[in-house]
Amino acid sequence: MDVRRKKTKETIAKCFLELLRKTPVSKITVTEICAMANINRATFYKHYLDIPDLQETLENEILRQFRDFLQSRAFSDNGTYRAMLIELLTLTRQFGGSFYTLCSQNAASDLAAKTFQLLNTMAFPILRQKLPAMEEEKTIMLYRYISHGCGSVLSGWLSSGSEMGVEELADFIMLSSSALVEAVAGTGKEPE
Repeated sequence: MDVRRKKTKETIAKCFLELLRKTPVSKITVTEICAMANINRATFYKHYLDIPDLQETLENEILRQFRDFLQSRAFSDNGTYRAMLIELLTLTRQFGGSFYTLCSQNAASDLAAKTFQLLNTMAFPILRQKLPAMEEEKTIMLYRYISHGCGSVLSGWLSSGSEMGVEELADFIMLSSSALVEAVAGTGKEPE
């Protein structure tokens, strides 16, 4: 892709995300994006069919990078898991506001759910390995509990400008998740 075309697409995306931070996607118009980007409508339509196509393109790029990241690694123990988590958080920080905005209510998107589904391919087998005696249905519930909690922590981290360091956040996520798994595993029975 030539430099000018790439720059135009970046500008369109930046303007769209800026509008999306304040406005529901259903209320954003191509005209608004073009005015902010200082381009004409024909230029917008050279790159995207419409606003849903623009949003889907941005989301798919994020998902592609997450997928590529996960497929290029194999994780089994906590040391490897920590290193992977640090890399994953670094990648997420690079998306920064884009990821957070595309997962917001204004976006009316399933990006967060798709991201969790991708992460499930890596995290769920680790959880199954740590809790082999637990029924699969209950392991799934525990995974959801942990992943949604991590998602909330991640959302807060991104919305605050990612001030906490990546390694510190990774350690917090690992410590809190491990403590929960150990508590469940340590009881040997279901809570009453």
